[in-house]
Amino acid sequence: MAARRPPLDREQVLASALALADRDGVERLTMRALATELGVSPMAVYWHFPNKAALVAELVDFVVNQYDVHPGEGGTLRERARKTFRTMYQGLHDHPGIIPLISQPETRGRSSLEVMNALLAQLQAEGRTARRAQEAYHLLMSFTLGAIAMSQADGLPARAQKVFEANLERALEVALA
Repeated sequence: MAARRPPLDREQVLASALALADRDGVERLTMRALATELGVSPMAVYWHFPNKAALVAELVDFVVNQYDVHPGEGGTLRERARKTFRTMYQGLHDHPGIIPLISQPETRGRSSLEVMNALLAQLQAEGRTARRAQEAYHLLMSFTLGAIAMSQADGLPARAQKVFEANLERALEVALA
């Protein structure tokens, strides 16, 4: 009698989906490909996620929660924003497969929206209008995504990290002015 396979859980499905998206790109992430990756039937994947849209929305949150990008409450606004965008850079650098999902509202999950809303609220609490807070957030987000794209093109991740760090300070200066 063959040994029974341990039950599949959501975390395993998400971890495999993330690995598949990183390796092959999110456009190749299908429920069938994920099932093959996991060595299970597609129905086993559908047990955890009703469709690909639900899976990818949770995939972004999976990375957000792994890297703890929430700005928190301690320190200055600049320190909190620096921590958030540094951590975001690291998470997206490590998992480039989810980058296309970040800019699409329908694939942003609850945790990623909480991070964005927390930063916007903190920017407004420091006296910025809602519009100015959104501009600052989008400037820093665009800077971070651009830095990741350049690091992938460059092929020198250590150098790219140093360039990101140096320029993050300038971006924070402009965004938080």
